[in-house]
Amino acid sequence: YDPTYYIEILHEEGEPIVLSGSGSEGCSAEIEPPNPSLSDIAFASALDRTQSASDGLGEVFAETVLVDCR
Repeated sequence: YDPTYYIEILHEEGEPIVLSGSGSEGCSAEIEPPNPSLSDIAFASALDRTQSASDGLGEVFAETVLVDCR
């Protein structure tokens, strides 16, 4: 998390994750949406532009891609 830089990446609806190449057979991917607590949202909203959050705050608001290969 870098408070001086912001980027938002949104995945396309439908089947946004495509696994290809050697070893991808039998693998699937699923997007897990973020689930920040109300206190995380309140804390992040209360930060001033000149303040820094502790490490890991950005992770609370990030989507996660779960890859399963069997």
